[in-house]
Formats: sequence, structure tokens, C-alpha cells
Amino acid sequence: MNTFKKLIVVSALSTGFVFSSQAVELKAADNSTYTQLCLTAVSSSRPAMYNAIKASGYSKNFIAKNLRCNADDLISFVQSYGKNADDMIRAIQNRGTHVSISDIAMLKREYMK
Repeated sequence: MNTFKKLIVVSALSTGFVFSSQAVELKAADNSTYTQLCLTAVSSSRPAMYNAIKASGYSKNFIAKNLRCNADDLISFVQSYGKNADDMIRAIQNRGTHVSISDIAMLKREYMK
């Protein structure tokens, strides 16, 4: 019985490895700027993505909101097919930087009366 359990565990693990090693191969349908942006985003190379966005002439915010890859928005496409999806999504999304300036100058106060 112990050998039978080992055989089941080994076969289950082997099946899992076979399914996880099958990667989806994406091929460009054309050589358009949008297609190249989609493929660059999936490659998970942040410098290459930065250069591709800069070369496209569009802003990062415009690309993140308007680009469609295989009928998905860019973020969903990267989540589905990206090699290192979390890092690329953080690089694509607008981080929403916010600057706040507080005036700390004090007016003349009378502490003792």
C-alpha cells in the first residue's frame, strides 16, 4: 500500500510539471507600434518597455488605459501572459505621485503675558 501511495504522488507531481512547463508562445500578427508594445510588455523587460513607450510617442498613462492586446487591456494581458507580471504591472501603472507642501512658518506669538 505504501508503494501505491508513492506511485500516485509521483504521477501527480509529474503531471503538474508537464502542465506548468507548457508556455504560450505569442506571435505578432503585424509590425505595428501597438503590437510591439504588447509583446514588449509580456517580455517583462522594464527598460525595453520604457524605451518602447518613449518611441511610440504616447504617455505611459495613455498606453495603460487605452492599449488593447488580444481584446484585453494591457494590464490583463500582462497578467495572463507575462513572465514577471507583478513587476511589469507596477512599471506600467501610474503610481499617482502626490506632492504636498505644508507651510511651517509661525507668526509671532506671545508666550508670556
